[in-house]
Amino acid sequence: MKKRDQKRLTKLIFAILARNPFEFGIVPDDGGWVSLKDVRWALGQQGAFKSLSVRGLQQFFELYSPQKMEMRDRSVRVLPEYQSSDLLQYRQADPPSLLYLPVRPRAHAHVVKKGLVPPAGKKWIVLWPDKELALNAGRRRDAKPLVGTVNTASAQSQGALFFRGGESLFLVQWLQASWIELPPVPEKPESSAQRVSAGKDAQTTPDVKPGQLPGSFIPEFPSMWPEWYGHSEEKARRRQKNKKYRKDRNRRRRS
Repeated sequence: MKKRDQKRLTKLIFAILARNPFEFGIVPDDGGWVSLKDVRWALGQQGAFKSLSVRGLQQFFELYSPQKMEMRDRSVRVLPEYQSSDLLQYRQADPPSLLYLPVRPRAHAHVVKKGLVPPAGKKWIVLWPDKELALNAGRRRDAKPLVGTVNTASAQSQGALFFRGGESLFLVQWLQASWIELPPVPEKPESSAQRVSAGKDAQTTPDVKPGQLPGSFIPEFPSMWPEWYGHSEEKARRRQKNKKYRKDRNRRRRS
């Protein structure tokens, strides 16, 4: 990597981690740690270093060891002394009447039945005040996420507390299923293999006997062998038998 690109990438990552990660839908773990995958997502949202993979980002930290930052177990952070003073301070706040969150289609049944708790290793469920922002954030985890609507009034009336994450996010530690409204999971489009199979089934000809359908008949084709074929074989066998008989007879006469 060129030195100019190295400096630019270092500044971008520092700004994401130390200033306002919430702008990109990122909530740092305790100590300010953020996964490389989330950092890569945030870079992509800025249109920067689009060809840089998560593996490439890891190699960048291993090779260049950017100042003021450190990496551990595929997560990175700005050193505590350089972090914004309020980076990990979440203040309680009254949310708007509706908030939104992305849900993977495969988790639909679980959320409808049991609600939500933070993912493994996380402390918060992240909510967005805008449906499009929630949809965009959900694409980090799934190509076609569902967007659930959270009734915050019902949640607060039953003891849920909401906190601010920066200026754009709301955080909560649990959500009951009754507070979340989810759209149904869309049906999967029929695959090309299924369409071909269905077409073959539709074109299958049923077994039909003569006389079952009006005006139908099954033609009877003549044998492919001519009539004299069997007779010729019989004559050949007789000639062979006669020839053997004559040889035996002549041998007896000579003896």
